[in-house]
Amino acid sequence: VLPTISIVLMFAVWHLLCVAGTLHIHLLGFVIQNVISAFGQRIKQLRLERNWSQEMLAEKAGMHRNYVGMIERGERNPSLSNIERLAQAFGISLSTLFDQMD
Repeated sequence: VLPTISIVLMFAVWHLLCVAGTLHIHLLGFVIQNVISAFGQRIKQLRLERNWSQEMLAEKAGMHRNYVGMIERGERNPSLSNIERLAQAFGISLSTLFDQMD
């Protein structure tokens, strides 16, 4: 009886850890997606403040206009080098780019 209880207890602990780990991973994914969406909204805000089209921003940043649209919609997670190119296109520092993100 004792080994059976130990196995059941071990399984219960293992299951809780797996569920907690999955929950943590899902929550982390949610946080990352929120950051990607907030970054996209910030890019769109800066673009609209300048009355630029997505195509104009893409040209200034050396990117494809579809890629800019995907960043703005939170569908793409741009690399650090692409984030730097966007900041340069806007003529602002990286800290200013991230400063007013929601």
